Formats: sequence, structure tokens, C-alpha cells
Amino acid sequence: MRPPACSSQRRALRVAGAWPWQLRGLPWVLPARTGRCFAGETRANRLCCARFVSVGHGTSVLLELPDGYTLLYDVGRQGTPYVAGRSVASVLWSRGLRHLDALVLSHADADHFNAVPELLERFSVGNVYVSPMMSHAESPALTELWKFIAGTQSALRQVAAGDRLWARGSMGITVLHPPRGSGKGSDNANSLVLCVDFAGRRILLPGDLESPGWTPSSGGQRWTAMSSWRRTTVPDTANR
Repeated sequence: MRPPACSSQRRALRVAGAWPWQLRGLPWVLPARTGRCFAGETRANRLCCARFVSVGHGTSVLLELPDGYTLLYDVGRQGTPYVAGRSVASVLWSRGLRHLDALVLSHADADHFNAVPELLERFSVGNVYVSPMMSHAESPALTELWKFIAGTQSALRQVAAGDRLWARGSMGITVLHPPRGSGKGSDNANSLVLCVDFAGRRILLPGDLESPGWTPSSGGQRWTAMSSWRRTTVPDTANR
């Protein structure tokens, strides 16, 4: 059972349709040391915060790390991308952010990247990370995306399994999938999967991973359905 959040905490969490996830009573704000934490406390107080932005049928997750590092995982939705761009912009502005250190695009489906121009028109981004498969995929939408990114100060970089996007001792953001040289399967099967390790807990960002995607070493079975994901990872909370 989750203890009810106080009214002031609920107000802090309900920002432009973005709700920090909760893990069995803890808001998806993970303390690096024991002690009470609130959604309004983030970078200055050694916390890791994950905000799942409401964009409709699509994905966008904002990670704020304790040293000020910020990462956005996907930014898009089915239909007009303006809605997703507006929702994400509202959340970033509410957090006092004008710059993102990293933007990760999980795969080449438009509902995961079509609001990138909306984002880059309003905010600066240090690095845009994509998988090798996505960088070599061809479509009119991707052609326009690469052109738009090339016209900004953002650096477009390829990453694959084993790369770390952020690290502080035992804490870090690691790419789990796809492996380098991977090209089998659909765009979904080659989704760029991130694992966020922080304060003894983990956040898994899987994109639209499907078979024949990543085979977890612990189970040896392919992840083909949500029930399989839950059996393999045993999550405290699953968001879908």
C-alpha cells in the first residue's frame, strides 16, 4: 500500500501533466542517502528524479541527476507533435531548465522522436544519442530529423550496449541494448534500452522493445510480452 501524499506534495507532483513515478510509497525521486525527500527537491539535494511526461500516445521521460545532469528519453507522440513538444516544454520550464545535457531517442518510430524540432527550437541540448540501427534507418521523417539536428549546436552520437551516459561511482546510466552490429529484427526490437542505477534502485527505460530483442542474462528467455517483462525483472512498479 502506498501512503497518501500530502496535499502540498500532490501539488508539487502535478506539473503540466508530468507525474514522477512511485516505488512502493517513495515518489520516483530516489535519495542518495536516507532521509525524507519531496518532489520539489532535486538537483541541489543529491536526488534522482524521473518524470514521465503525459504526451498522449507516445513517450517522454525526464531524468534529473543530483549533480545537475539532465536527460530526456524520447520526445514524441502519434498525431501532431506540437502537443508533445508543448507538454515537455511546460515540464522543463517548471523545473527551471533551459538546457538538457542529453536527449536519447530509443528507435525510429515517429511517436518517439517527432517532437524533437519543437524541443530544439526552445531548448539547447548537448548530445543527441541514437542507436546505430536508427542512425542508418531511412525515411522522410528521419531525413528531416537529421537535417534539423545538424542545424543546431547539438552533437549527434551513436551508442550501443555497454556505453555509459553518466556515471558517479556505482551510480550510472548504462545502455543495455542494442549490441553493436545489431541489425536483426524491427525498429522496436532494436530499441535503445537504458538502465538507471541509483541508490540501490533501478529504472529501466525500454523504448518499445519486443522479440527478438534483448535476452536478459538472468532468465535466458526473450521478452515477448509485458507478463514476461514482469517475471524477468520483478519490478516494484511498472508503467505502461
